[in-house]
Amino acid sequence: MCGIFGFIAAPGAELGPDRMRSYISDLFALSEPRGQEASGMAIALDGEIRVFKRGLAPSRMMRTRGYQEFLEANLADLALDENARLLAPAAVMGHCRLVTNGAEIVAGNNHPVLVKAAVGIHNGIVTNDAALWKKYPNLVQEHDIDSEVLFRLLDHHALETKSMEHGLRRLFAEIEGSASIAFFPTREPVLGLATNLGSLHIASLTDAKMLVFASEAYFLKLFLARNQRHFGTSATATVQVRAGEGCIIPFHVPQPEFFSL
Repeated sequence: MCGIFGFIAAPGAELGPDRMRSYISDLFALSEPRGQEASGMAIALDGEIRVFKRGLAPSRMMRTRGYQEFLEANLADLALDENARLLAPAAVMGHCRLVTNGAEIVAGNNHPVLVKAAVGIHNGIVTNDAALWKKYPNLVQEHDIDSEVLFRLLDHHALETKSMEHGLRRLFAEIEGSASIAFFPTREPVLGLATNLGSLHIASLTDAKMLVFASEAYFLKLFLARNQRHFGTSATATVQVRAGEGCIIPFHVPQPEFFSL
């Protein structure tokens, strides 16, 4: 199974370049045992979603010049006050891939997956992807991964229902197999999470004005412990996104709003 993770930092969060760089490095390192064949990340900043991905293990990817240039360019765009507190939100999600289908040497087969109205990451295997492509012939398949159909269908259903929540319900009613997903819609500053197997965990860090998620409670708790000096001594509780549950989390006030799928 793949490793997925991410965080939202709201306005007022203390998140200078060094700290953000450290958080991303920690989360990739903790997630890497779940997927070492490809890796990637998306950063939502200034109303844009910026993506970097490579067919490399996270530890190798982070040493590449391309990754370092990508990260430094984004860190330079953080809107900060004189105390290194954010003036505008920043959000990150990352993926460590264990390849099941779609060769990792093809960039489009790696995560995050880019579709018209969302950028997303997926942990799990969709077993009826071929049937779904046939059911929706107007959807354009560009890559060889089962994850693509998730986000193409989410685009389709969210547009048709005019609701991300209803779009997620329709999506999970149709797929077979396992799916824990995280995504940034391109049209609004929110993070979406949903799962049919329960492998998503959240830590709401109210004092730090942040929210962190990961595919394992264990490595999320390790991340919190490593950074306790920044988050506070009370920042140890995690909440599972249960199987059959989703949530939408606004960037400006990162508190999850749960609903049944």
